[in-house]
Parts: sequence; C-alpha cells; structure tokens
Amino acid sequence: MRLKYSNPMHLDDVAVDFPDMKIILAHPSFPWTEEGLAVRQHQPNVYYDMSGWSPKYFPDVFIRYANSILKRKMLFGSDWPAIKPDRWLADFEAVPFKDEVRPLILKENALRLLLLVVGPNLLIPSLAGGDEPLLPAPDRRLRRAGRDRLKPPALLGRTFISTPVNIVPPLV
Repeated sequence: MRLKYSNPMHLDDVAVDFPDMKIILAHPSFPWTEEGLAVRQHQPNVYYDMSGWSPKYFPDVFIRYANSILKRKMLFGSDWPAIKPDRWLADFEAVPFKDEVRPLILKENALRLLLLVVGPNLLIPSLAGGDEPLLPAPDRRLRRAGRDRLKPPALLGRTFISTPVNIVPPLV
C-alpha cells in the first residue's frame, strides 16, 4: 500500500469529470485533512464519511468545517469493528458539534445522499423549514409480509466510496 495515493486531492479531477457521480471520501484524510476539506467544499458531489477515527481526535479545523460550510456533506461512520458505534457516538457527544448539525451528520445527510428522499408528501420537520421530503411510511405489503422496514429505492447514478487505499465499486 502506498500512502501517496491516499491524498483526497487525487479525486478532485474525478469529481469534476463525473459531476453526476456521488463520491464519499472515507476517514478524516490524515495527514491531508485540509486537502480533503477543500475537495469537499469545492465539489458538490463529494461527501465525507467520518469513520476511521474517534471524534475526540478530529482536528479543530475539521470540526469548524463540519459545523459550518460542510454541515450537509458530513456522514456518520464508526469504522466497526475497529471503533464500535457506541464508542463513536459517545465520543461524538463530547465534541463541540452544533446541536443542529448532529442530526445532519448522523442521519439526514445520508438519507439525502442515498436518494431516500422521496415523495412530495413525505416530510420530516427537522429539515429545511419542515417541507423537505424524506422517508415514506412503511408499505402495507411489506407490513403484511412481517417487515416494518422499506427497501431503499434503486440508486440513481453511482456512488463511489473512497478509502485511503482504494475506490470501492459503485453501489447500484
């Protein structure tokens, strides 16, 4: 494994050349945290998976960006089994993320990114003045089958997840 290929700046050209492809950069990009933040800030199709580190180790600049201009581009990730979700969430509570940013990171950004935002009459009040659609009620057919959860709709386009050493195949 060559660390030099882990620099998130290498994905800047990919994001520009494929603007309809959603790219999720995994981990806080150490030692290129600021480069990762720059790519995410300038490319609308690039998101940040916060896995790989306990939040208590996030650099101050990372937290400032997550609380402000990148608050809708940050995604929860624990990196289980290395960091168990319970530990990550406990550490997340101790870090100075704004109250209005926490639900974005933990749930709402992922719902929007993964195209689980569907239907004009399906609302969640915590987003954009309460009029942005999110999750539908469970389908009656699924309930009758003993399942109270929905299968997510097919993803439109492609989503790539970049880790420090590779690009995972598209989730389609």
